[in-house]
Amino acid sequence: SAGDTLQYTATIANSGIGSAFGVVYSDLITDPSLGFVPATVVTSQGSVLVGGLPADALAVVDVGAVVAGDVITITYDVAIDTSLKTQSAFVATQGAVSATGMGAHLTDDSDSAAPNDPTVTPVSPAPLLTATKTASLGFDADGDTVVSPGDTLHYTITVRNDGDADAGTVEVLDLLLDPQLALVAGSVTTSLGSVTTGNGVGDVAVEVAVGTLPGAGGVVIVEFDALLGAAFPAGIAGVDNQASVSSANAPTMSTDDPGLPGPSDPTSVPVAATPDVTASKDDFLLVDGDGDGVAAPGDTIRYTVVIANDGSLEATGVVFAD
Repeated sequence: SAGDTLQYTATIANSGIGSAFGVVYSDLITDPSLGFVPATVVTSQGSVLVGGLPADALAVVDVGAVVAGDVITITYDVAIDTSLKTQSAFVATQGAVSATGMGAHLTDDSDSAAPNDPTVTPVSPAPLLTATKTASLGFDADGDTVVSPGDTLHYTITVRNDGDADAGTVEVLDLLLDPQLALVAGSVTTSLGSVTTGNGVGDVAVEVAVGTLPGAGGVVIVEFDALLGAAFPAGIAGVDNQASVSSANAPTMSTDDPGLPGPSDPTSVPVAATPDVTASKDDFLLVDGDGDGVAAPGDTIRYTVVIANDGSLEATGVVFAD
């Protein structure tokens, strides 16, 4: 289906009684719905002339000499365009083999009775899901306009089906595994389907039964709030969160942070947290040697030092000296 990757295997056999020299195999991959996957060419003999670099769009292999009775195999990957509509019904490609003193021989589709025909692959209707997750400052508890401990984040998960078939039994699941995040129970909403977990007392995860998500651009939006911890451990500069999307007829996928370059990054939010260490010191007349009620030479004084961290980040390497 659209978005899948095919692996082609070309088999070159010498059924004659003499060796073939200067054998070269090539596949120009002219079908506009197919895209060559660079660096996937593997040959049992010879070397890859074109196809090993990221910019390469076709496969060319210098096989060399093929002795009588020998068989050479060449494999490479080709991706089906995600925008392909299955009204096209199939994709096709055909390689060619040449040798010194011989004309080009076109590859034959071994699944077809016709001679020297392109290799044709039917393309079936299928859903094509994408899922993104963004975060914004939902409630600014300390009014400093930046995300900091004790604030509330508002998450938005958007699942889209750009395939040409409906996605069935779609479910969105977010376990909120980051220990610095806590679901605000009752905050979960969905534009399609129903919330099965997340709005009940004591719920700590989000689960939404979307149901059927139509193809050709069907969209569902799931939103919820999560509370940041009041204090962060040292070395923790933010929170990461990622949901998963499953379907009965599409692969399970993780949500992606559209602000990061990777294809399935957790949604990362920096959190501004700082320690605020204070120290107080009190004295107490522990032993009053002369009983006069005031500190005098020979008496004993006890000092009490209280060190506190009123900030939002754990303070490390704290040392007291007097």
